[in-house]
Amino acid sequence: MLGLVGQLLPIGLAAAISTVPITAMLLILLSPRRSVAAVPFLVGYVLGTFFAVGLALLLAQALPEGRPRQPQPVTGIVEILIGSGLIVLGIHGWRKRHRSSGPAPTPRWATAIDALSPGRAFVLGFLIDLRPKSLLLAAVVGLQLHGDTGR
Repeated sequence: MLGLVGQLLPIGLAAAISTVPITAMLLILLSPRRSVAAVPFLVGYVLGTFFAVGLALLLAQALPEGRPRQPQPVTGIVEILIGSGLIVLGIHGWRKRHRSSGPAPTPRWATAIDALSPGRAFVLGFLIDLRPKSLLLAAVVGLQLHGDTGR
């Protein structure tokens, strides 16, 4: 169990310092409707995280079971593919950011946060966990949880 916690800590750190949810929460907290939008956003974000990890855990159940105390090559291959996907997303974002000249325009969702209703704040929090980076991190967590419970 302690080994699982050690394996999940870097993934949790990567999810915790993700810039999109932090930026969205800061914009909500600085908006005039912060008192009605902050808690629904947080609840939506937490439920979205549980949904993404639960879905990944369900999909991990479809992987073939390895023998006890034997390496699981299918799980290793899937984890390598997920890691490669994260690297590709990082390189793409880095190149896209350095390719633009001048300040980037403010995204529409960032300007719309000033008028968020509680329902829309909940949906925004939930949908933030359906971004590629969040889904890949959830997939790794699902694989780790599946591998730990299968032993």
